[in-house]
Amino acid sequence: MEQPPADIEPNNIPKGAQDVIVAKVRLDQPVLFLGGRHCEGCTNDILGARLKIVEVRAGSAQIGQELFVHFGQRSEHREEFITYPTTPDQQSREYTVVSYLDGDGKRRLVPFQISKLELEKWQAELLAYDRERRKNNYRE
Repeated sequence: MEQPPADIEPNNIPKGAQDVIVAKVRLDQPVLFLGGRHCEGCTNDILGARLKIVEVRAGSAQIGQELFVHFGQRSEHREEFITYPTTPDQQSREYTVVSYLDGDGKRRLVPFQISKLELEKWQAELLAYDRERRKNNYRE
């Protein structure tokens, strides 16, 4: 989220969550898919990211601290897409996140739903970026 949620509902944070942190962060590297090409080594976690804290809003964290977070679990049974920074511009922005330490010892992001308008804007950015890459014959 570029803007923090107006209120962090306790029901958004799982029961048993420990060490809850609300912080403004920046990606330290692109988001990672946590599974091999053919899902070898797959776990319940789909994505992961290394974040660098630039501002602490709540919780015990330090500016400059780096955290590896997991997000997008297969067991969430979501009906919508998972949005995450993909384009270079999106990856350079700062985001407000809520994270917690789960019972399995992994730090996870608390998911928040974005509005339809925000989703459409995000997808438009991705499409424009993809069109530009194709125009320049870019292949990863």
